[in-house]
Amino acid sequence: MPELRQLRAFVAVAEERNFTRAAKRLMVGQQAVSRTVATLERELAVTLLERTSHAVRLTPAGEELLVSGKDVLAAADAAFVRVRAVGNGRLGTVRVGVTPAVGAAAPRRGRRPARERRERRGDRLPRGPAPRHRRAPARP
Repeated sequence: MPELRQLRAFVAVAEERNFTRAAKRLMVGQQAVSRTVATLERELAVTLLERTSHAVRLTPAGEELLVSGKDVLAAADAAFVRVRAVGNGRLGTVRVGVTPAVGAAAPRRGRRPARERRERRGDRLPRGPAPRHRRAPARP
């Protein structure tokens, strides 16, 4: 099964049209990039690149993998960014629960919740992301 590492190497070679420049871009040795792409070709059982001593050209299969591969890598990178954000607490959902004892003790102002008031008036909630609230300045 091909790996993201192999796909990254192939996309770099395909975009650079040169193994040495692709290796510099990936910060690895040229031989490692060459082996990685050759392994990918073997695993897919298809030739992706036509190699000469001075040039690298994409085969039709290589052209297709370049287009699809860029999309796959962009999606994978975006997923990794989101996962890190969730892990660092910058993204996700926070649920707050209140026990009946605390809920009963909370002061009621004799008013219905905002959602219920809007529903009784027939107002609809706006669609889209919730507005961002700013913190009130700290009191001196």
